[in-house]
Amino acid sequence: MVTQNTQKALISGSDWEAVVTNDFPISLVPAGHVLVKTAYVELNPADWMNMGTENTVPSTLGGCDFSGIVEEVGPAVTKKFTKGENVIGFNLGFNRLRPNKGAFAQYVITKRDLLLQVPESLPIHRVASMPAGLIYCRAGVVSGLGDGGIGDSVCKAAVGLKIREHTNNNLHHVYDTTASAKTAAVCSEALSSNPGGKYMATQFPQMKREDIESSAMVVYSAINEEFRVGAHVSPAKEEDFEFAKRFGVIADKLVAEGKVRAHNVLTNEEGWGNS
Repeated sequence: MVTQNTQKALISGSDWEAVVTNDFPISLVPAGHVLVKTAYVELNPADWMNMGTENTVPSTLGGCDFSGIVEEVGPAVTKKFTKGENVIGFNLGFNRLRPNKGAFAQYVITKRDLLLQVPESLPIHRVASMPAGLIYCRAGVVSGLGDGGIGDSVCKAAVGLKIREHTNNNLHHVYDTTASAKTAAVCSEALSSNPGGKYMATQFPQMKREDIESSAMVVYSAINEEFRVGAHVSPAKEEDFEFAKRFGVIADKLVAEGKVRAHNVLTNEEGWGNS
């Protein structure tokens, strides 16, 4: 059990800038949650894209993806965890409704069903980059777009039209994993000129074509808690949470067997403020 009441953390400042504080509170572990001693965190696009904008809220904890060691298991936790076990997970950082939830801190509190167990044979710094991506890939491709062609967006001059030409104007489904205005424009050009296509983004979509069905698969819905990002409000979604729990069982096995591996990572061992 943690004896200290405060910790070092990276939060949003009064002007939405990144601020390192040494007195961020360590909350009591609520039912159904696990306290993790943080080992590594990932710099997620949701962090750097929102930092410095009104999408962040002053004094809220930043960060999404993390790896670490189980420190304390709260009551009513059905998934088996033991103290000292390596795990990975994710939270919604800069959360105006739950300001103490995030990843950029020495200790992280997260829902037990969103934690994945990690064998000691896997480098804990590499797997820190995987949690949200695992949920995005499964939920976005399988749940959102269904069968059909999938194009993962890249943003280079004229690449959209080149993709349309290469696919003989027959690309109907696109999953935009960057989800900026530029990548949405690329996807718009890549999709077939015929109506009826589907565009899904990992942030709130910016597709301009009215003949395309646009949607977002925001990974935070798997937490099953209402959240707000800027002007966008998303309600709690029990079905997304149950989906994430089922997939978590599969993902545990895939990661342990090495069938799903982290991409190459650039590791900063110096800590916050020394990047």
